[in-house]
Amino acid sequence: MIKENMGDDVEPFWKFQVQDGLGRFYLSAGQYQSEASASLFMIEEPALVAVVAKSRTFTTEEGDLRPSFRAESVYRIDEERRARWTLETARHTLLRMRARMAAEEMSEPDVEKLVEQGFPREVAVGAVLSLDYYPAVDYERFREGLKTAIEEVLQRGVSGGEEQAVEVERGESEDLKAEVYRIIKKATEERGQIELKDLQKRAQKLELDEAALDEVLLELIEEGSIYEPKLGMFKALE
Repeated sequence: MIKENMGDDVEPFWKFQVQDGLGRFYLSAGQYQSEASASLFMIEEPALVAVVAKSRTFTTEEGDLRPSFRAESVYRIDEERRARWTLETARHTLLRMRARMAAEEMSEPDVEKLVEQGFPREVAVGAVLSLDYYPAVDYERFREGLKTAIEEVLQRGVSGGEEQAVEVERGESEDLKAEVYRIIKKATEERGQIELKDLQKRAQKLELDEAALDEVLLELIEEGSIYEPKLGMFKALE
């Protein structure tokens, strides 16, 4: 964190920046954010901090969408807590991405159907609502951001960071398997089965190459979730 008081000691107005593995964020805190202002006055920079803030977006004259953050609370933290929060955020982001992608696959996105697929209700509600608020999502950008954040935690060598990162990656693998199953199940319900070449096209959106897809299909067959009635055709089991 790097800070600057644009006001005075009586009526401080802090502008400060926080940087993480994904970029630099600019925030502010004035007299109406007394808790944040008091913390900023006491914290010596540079420092590792966690910030609770209200956000809004605005559009520049050039048409770019930019975020703005007004800090409510600022806390000093250590490396271990930063790593833990980073990985926990990555885990929840992956879950929301999968729910959103599952909702996009539905002809009529429905919260109850997402819940039936195993998503928590609050995540399912958010996924359906996001379709109207954010009609286009760059999943690749999110994946790259998650990889960058996890790699940064590992590079810092924080105690327990590697175990937590493996857990996040394992969760992503399980999410991918669940997503492939959802694709097969939907095709089974609509057309009775799905051909391998069609499944490969759909898997490309999940960044699964043919070898990785084959591994996922084998796992699903071995656990009894799907079967191959004839070569190159797959059906889901109830």
